[in-house]
Amino acid sequence: MVITMKKTLRLEEKLLRTNEKLRAEIEKHKQAEKSLQKNEALYRQLIEYSGSLVSYFDTKGVLLFINGLAADILGGTPHEFTGKSIHEVFEKNRADVVKKRLRTAVRTAESKKYDDFDFFLKKKVWFRSVFHPVKDLEDSIKGVVIFSKNLTGRMLAEEKWSLFMEAATDNFTLYDAALNLVEINISGLDIFPQGTQKDDIIGKNLSEIIPDFFGTEQYEKLLEVIETGEPYFENAVVPPEKFGKDRYLDLQAFKVGDGLGLITTDISTRKLSEKKLNNHKEYLEDLIKERTLSLQETNTALEILLKKREKDKANLEENILANFKDIIMPYIGKLFSTRLDEKQRIFLELLESNLKDITSPFMRSLKLEYLNLTPAEIQLADLIKQGKTTKEIAVLLNLATSTIDFHRNNIRTKLGIKNKKKNLKTYLLSL
Repeated sequence: MVITMKKTLRLEEKLLRTNEKLRAEIEKHKQAEKSLQKNEALYRQLIEYSGSLVSYFDTKGVLLFINGLAADILGGTPHEFTGKSIHEVFEKNRADVVKKRLRTAVRTAESKKYDDFDFFLKKKVWFRSVFHPVKDLEDSIKGVVIFSKNLTGRMLAEEKWSLFMEAATDNFTLYDAALNLVEINISGLDIFPQGTQKDDIIGKNLSEIIPDFFGTEQYEKLLEVIETGEPYFENAVVPPEKFGKDRYLDLQAFKVGDGLGLITTDISTRKLSEKKLNNHKEYLEDLIKERTLSLQETNTALEILLKKREKDKANLEENILANFKDIIMPYIGKLFSTRLDEKQRIFLELLESNLKDITSPFMRSLKLEYLNLTPAEIQLADLIKQGKTTKEIAVLLNLATSTIDFHRNNIRTKLGIKNKKKNLKTYLLSL
């Protein structure tokens, strides 16, 4: 039963760890979803940033100069950053990237251009950076100057957020007022049948792209967004089967100019994780029920066995007592009626007394509580309990009275009553 319970506990712990991992994965997807939902407002704020960011590092990665706009982006003043290392200026991930690019510029002695984005003061900024090695009059590289141009505003205003859409992990599509597709990012193509290219769908009406969608309540809701400007959200939308089985999308629609912006987030993985979690939960519940029933049955069987054992024990004790009373004691009585000398009678009395003690807890209690008594000391303790004097015991055991006194002292010491005013016979009888 103990082994079965341990296996059950290990299995339950394994299932609980699996469930916790699934919960963590679901929470991760939820957080990513919330973050992506904030992107539109975030990028509208980023359009306010423009201009060039200039900084200069020596070959060891120490910042020697930074202009006010760059320092402001980093959340400080030029004075606060000057003289600091790359890892003191930037957070670790960004610092590692900048350090690698500085080394490349120094090693190749060539300018390198990079287009990327990063978070500054918790705001995502797109920029184009040029890492240009600076040489002295002897043509030795003394450091690297970085010119960075904030591209966020121009990209949003002139390119209709195209760069943002291509970098976004959500599916981003832009429609005109008639719901003709104007733009779609790379991620947006993922919801279409495999192999679909931009040119295959750009310019087509939404009713052509998804015929089953035309005239539905959701389609009418999109028209209302264009008309009223009120955004529309819907969770766990199931697209037509041609877009894939077991797919679930979260839909966000908002007005962009005279047209419509549509962001769809594929939550299929999250939904499948939730389904797996529910399946594991049901499995765990069924397993617990099964194990509980098994344990109940085992407990019932053990209770039956214990009751039978107690009954057998009681029967055995009854048989021993009956045999002692009906078989042994009659013979002892007959011996007492024979001609016995004094010593024989004493031995017979001791035999009768000890046989009676077998049915009492005295000897068992004595041996269990005081296992350090020697066999000779146990024999002597039994005679003392029978009321025999030191002289009588010496005669019975053929020992000197001094030896008996020696054993008595040892018994009192081991029982913890030496030098105490306690009668040894009385104490032994109390055990």
